[in-house]
Amino acid sequence: MKRLLSLLLAAGLCLSLMGCNNLAVKQPVATDPPESTPTPAATPDPNATPDPYTEPIDFTKNIIEYASGLTQDTVMLTVNGEEITADIFLYLLFSGYTQFQYTYYMYTGQTLPDVSLYAADLEADTITTLLYYSTLRQKAAELDVLPSEEQLQEVRDNLQQSQGTYTYEQQKTLNGLTDAGMEYVASLNSYYENVLEAVVPQPTDEELENFVYQTKHILLTTVDTSTNQELTDEEKAEKRATIEKLLADLQAVEGAEREALFEEYMETYSEDGRDAEGHINTDGYEAVVGDMVKEYEEASLALPIGGMSDIVESTYGYHIILRGPVTYREATKEEYATTYREHQLDTMVAEWAADESMTPVKSPELEALDLNGFFTRFSRYYNQLATEYMEAAQPSDSGTESDPGTESDAGTETDPGTEPQ
Repeated sequence: MKRLLSLLLAAGLCLSLMGCNNLAVKQPVATDPPESTPTPAATPDPNATPDPYTEPIDFTKNIIEYASGLTQDTVMLTVNGEEITADIFLYLLFSGYTQFQYTYYMYTGQTLPDVSLYAADLEADTITTLLYYSTLRQKAAELDVLPSEEQLQEVRDNLQQSQGTYTYEQQKTLNGLTDAGMEYVASLNSYYENVLEAVVPQPTDEELENFVYQTKHILLTTVDTSTNQELTDEEKAEKRATIEKLLADLQAVEGAEREALFEEYMETYSEDGRDAEGHINTDGYEAVVGDMVKEYEEASLALPIGGMSDIVESTYGYHIILRGPVTYREATKEEYATTYREHQLDTMVAEWAADESMTPVKSPELEALDLNGFFTRFSRYYNQLATEYMEAAQPSDSGTESDPGTESDAGTETDPGTEPQ
């Protein structure tokens, strides 16, 4: 979760224009009807719901009010008495939507085909994220480690500094955050660091040894890696017989001889990934708790340094694991110590958040929110206004200021039937 905090604070206050613009979900454009069958003009239904893709953007409203129909101070979620208002909730909801758009595009090369398929999950993720933040904030109060005035003043000073293209006021307008909402998001790191310092000390060498581990393994897969389908029982039995023979050979030798034979068997038999030349990674893997599948991790951490496992079965297949020492560089050891502490805090927060009193309660306004319409309206509003801010920040070709009495094209509202590009 610390990684997510950093991501939001680094980029979230000024959402990627690429995420909102190039990846925006487009409404299919209807083709004109054939001339031979003219369609009479339809009389607009005054009771019809406006189309979020084509309706005029009402810039007299702030982005939250326009996109959701709610005021910024509308309570959307309550966590153990702490009320989360619409500016914070919807900012984080849209930030998650933008990140999902970007990730989807990077993996598939395509825009989202239908955001409605993912809207409920995006809302659930936002609630989970805010549960984490609320738990941290409430625990900081309980431990009397709330951010100091010096920390909060530093947050405010940093917010007032221009963030790339946009000023502080422009960031507020684009993201729909109030001053309090801006400070809420930007101060989360201070809450995190204060609680971390209060409850998780630096790890001992023994604690690090039970968190970071170095292993190499021989793997005989029980799934077809090209189709991800399980092998037949007969094929699995053959693999089992082979790995039992390898284990018996390895148990018959010790020390350096065992390690040499282990690496030879890795190269000859292991079905783990290989490099372009077909060689196995005989150096093994350096991992921390949470990196590997449960069966592999538990078996690895149960071994002493230099110890070898029996056959370990996981979803990937049959493993024989050899644990070695972690050879830290000093900087690496410090990095692992930080990772250890963050993992410990995340575990604690999960336990605190599991208390029944921390169950998030959705407001009726959140229950009734049209997520698809919200994402579309927020994207269009953000897109057009961000473009105007960027164009206004660029010097004119002539080097002279524009006539203050002339409204620029960037400042006019788009044609109601045209989606901003």
